[in-house]
Amino acid sequence: MVMLGIILLSIATVIIVYNLIPEKSKEVILLKRLKKEKHKISKRKEPIKEAIKKFIDYLERKSKKWDNKLLNTYKEDLAFKIQKAGNPEGITPDRLFAMQLASMIGGFVFYAFILCFLLEIFSFNIVYGTIFLIGGFFYPTAIWLKGLIEKRTKAILRALPDTIDLLTLCIEAGLDFGAAIRKIVDKGKEGPLKDEFARLESEISMGASRMEALRNMAKRNDIDDLNSFLISLIQAVKMGTSLGPVLRVQAEQLRMKRSQRAEKLAAEAPIKMLAPLLICIFPTVFIILFLPIIMQVMGIW
Repeated sequence: MVMLGIILLSIATVIIVYNLIPEKSKEVILLKRLKKEKHKISKRKEPIKEAIKKFIDYLERKSKKWDNKLLNTYKEDLAFKIQKAGNPEGITPDRLFAMQLASMIGGFVFYAFILCFLLEIFSFNIVYGTIFLIGGFFYPTAIWLKGLIEKRTKAILRALPDTIDLLTLCIEAGLDFGAAIRKIVDKGKEGPLKDEFARLESEISMGASRMEALRNMAKRNDIDDLNSFLISLIQAVKMGTSLGPVLRVQAEQLRMKRSQRAEKLAAEAPIKMLAPLLICIFPTVFIILFLPIIMQVMGIW
């Protein structure tokens, strides 16, 4: 009985003390526990990530020493693609090239060691090994980076007409071009287009001319609709004409192009649905309709 009393008294003391602790202190305690749990989980996943990271770092250091005209041209092309993708994770051309080399080696190891040696799905063939090497090398640019570029381009095209409308309203309300750009950066919708206008504003504030900053913006993105808008702005600045009517015409044209793209995608939908219909739905329908007849004819059912 004495022991039971001591245990109950201890539990009661803990409950009272816990209830006396302020809410903020409880939150701090819970946050510390969550951090510890996260740290434990990250520690479990860390070795593989760290090994891959160190391997890519090693390849990056080695590839930087390679001085080749063709390789330098290729890295310049990578730099342009990275810029179009919005500089994801602050990646550099040397880093991306090292990732390509690591992916190439990983593709060959996956084929030779896992598919051929461990699982024995294939017998080793130098042609297939070469295909996995080439596929692994181009995966980071042809799949990952290209996907980021397409996603960013769609986001810019989607936001462009509304942004031009806002720019038109600001200029027609009496603001100059610089103040209108600043208003877009402050009030505009978050996204890559707003980031581009923020970079445009910073270039102008650092001393670049409007035309030079607009040309740089066009080179960075290389999107047809955005380029036509920027070229119209450059011509208006050159000729000294009013920007309001030019921007309004551009906004209408871009909105028309956006609706035409939507109509084109809607027209392509039946064609894209044809393959799933032929592969998945039609065979099932034929089985349901004709299998009982076939079984009756064969005397099975």
